[in-house]
Amino acid sequence: MRIILVAGLTVAAVTACHGSRPPVYTLYRSEAVGDTARIHVATFDATDEDEGYNRDGCERTRELFQVQPTNRAQYWCEAGTFRRKKK
Repeated sequence: MRIILVAGLTVAAVTACHGSRPPVYTLYRSEAVGDTARIHVATFDATDEDEGYNRDGCERTRELFQVQPTNRAQYWCEAGTFRRKKK
């Protein structure tokens, strides 16, 4: 009985910790303005921070790339891990 109780508490604790992870954000870019390419730049998946940490990190990084005077690409952040463009 004790083994079942310990196993149940362990599963509950792991599930609770996993459920409280902040959402992952991924930074993408195109080749140039108007291009439809979807190129992975970075993934923000810090697990020990608050809810907005990954989103804010992605957005700040996007802004730094976007303001470069010679940059012709577009940058954007999306919630979730890297996903290839659907064909």
